[in-house]
Amino acid sequence: MPKITFSGLTETIDGIEKMSFIPEHIITDMLTAGAKVIKDRQRFEILKRGLVDTGQMFENVKVSDPKIGRENAAIFIMPTGKRRERKYTNNTVATLVEIGARGIIKGIGLMAIATENAAEPAGEAAADVYESYSNIS
Repeated sequence: MPKITFSGLTETIDGIEKMSFIPEHIITDMLTAGAKVIKDRQRFEILKRGLVDTGQMFENVKVSDPKIGRENAAIFIMPTGKRRERKYTNNTVATLVEIGARGIIKGIGLMAIATENAAEPAGEAAADVYESYSNIS
């Protein structure tokens, strides 16, 4: 009967276990790195489409603090704050630009387009953070 032997099995299992556990501060850094890329792309898209009457939406695209739960983590990138006229928030204006208003304003999907265009560079930024962590550990 053939005999199967493994060399380095313990090291392989240790490596897999190490990869499955990522400390919270690394997750936070990965989310933040990706969010910065997406934020820059959203701001670029606002400028590219000429949506800078006053510059308020452009200036106020912000990245939230990371929210880390038991099984997931998230970060939010969106325009924040009140407009100078104080009638609407920047998020309300961005939502109207994004999805439109029935028959009045045609939505252009600005943030969705920007986020899709930033997906690969944002993933690379997060991966760079992980790589630097895995090289240290």
